[in-house]
Amino acid sequence: MLMNSQRRSRKSKGSALSEMGPALFILLMMIFFPLMDLIGMAAIYGACVELNFQQSKEAAVTDSKDALSPTGQVQKGVPDAWLKMGFGRFTKLEGYPKTNVSYRSGTTNTNTNIVDKIVTVSTTCKCTPFLHLPWFTKVPGMNAPMDFTITSEATMENPDDAG
Repeated sequence: MLMNSQRRSRKSKGSALSEMGPALFILLMMIFFPLMDLIGMAAIYGACVELNFQQSKEAAVTDSKDALSPTGQVQKGVPDAWLKMGFGRFTKLEGYPKTNVSYRSGTTNTNTNIVDKIVTVSTTCKCTPFLHLPWFTKVPGMNAPMDFTITSEATMENPDDAG
C-alpha cells in the first residue's frame, strides 16, 4: 500500500517538469523578446523625435539657404552630431536620416505688417530592431526595419531671411 502512494506522487511531480519547456518557449519567444524589441523601438523613436526637435530649433535661427542645403547645419551638421553622442549613438539606423525643410507664411502682425515665416522640418529614420526574431513573416519593428517620420514646425526668428 505504501508503494502505490509513492508512485502516484512521483508521477504528479514529473508532469510539471515536462510542461516547463513549452511554457518557457512561449514565454521567451512570444512575450519577452518581442517586448524587448518594442521597448527598444520606443527608445529609438524618442531619439528620432529629439533629432527632429534639434533640427527644427536650428532651422528657426538659420538662414534659409543654409537650412535647405543638403550639406548645411540643419540637414548634415545636426544629424552628424546626433549620431556621435547621446541616444543617437545607440540607434541602429539603415542609412542616414533624411531631412526635408520647407517654409510657409504664418500670421501677419497688423501693427507692423510683418508676416511670420514658419519652418517645417520632416525627419525620416529607417531603424532596425534591437533583436532579430526568427519569425516566418516580416513584422516591422520585430524582425524588419521600421520607418519613423517625425514632423515639427517652428516660427522663424528672422523671417526676412526665409525664402
